Amino acid sequence: AYLTGCTRSTDFPVSDDAYDKTFNGAGTESWAWGDPFLFVMNPEGTRIEYSTYLGGSSDEEAYGIAMDPKGDIYICGVTSSDDFPTTEGAYDRTKNGNTNIYVAKFQFFDSLKRWPELKINLLI
Repeated sequence: AYLTGCTRSTDFPVSDDAYDKTFNGAGTESWAWGDPFLFVMNPEGTRIEYSTYLGGSSDEEAYGIAMDPKGDIYICGVTSSDDFPTTEGAYDRTKNGNTNIYVAKFQFFDSLKRWPELKINLLI
């Protein structure tokens, strides 16, 4: 199972090979979202295969998740962080306005035995 969502937890279960192992922050409002996550369980639902935070120091939300035919996973959502992580070659690496959308691509290798290289492909 591949899941995404948002957490304000500072002890969310992340895997040893997580892209980001620490909670990055959220706004101070009670409705503030927190950090998106990618959470992958084995088919039986008994073991975490991979889990990571994703985000900057302010608020993010994850609204969707998809997998392409190669098994790469895409998460999309919104961010209000000035320091949301982006990667070289992204369409836009700067914050534009109060809230921006993002698409994050997790490229998995070796049939999920070696975990991902993250590419943040879009920030607008």
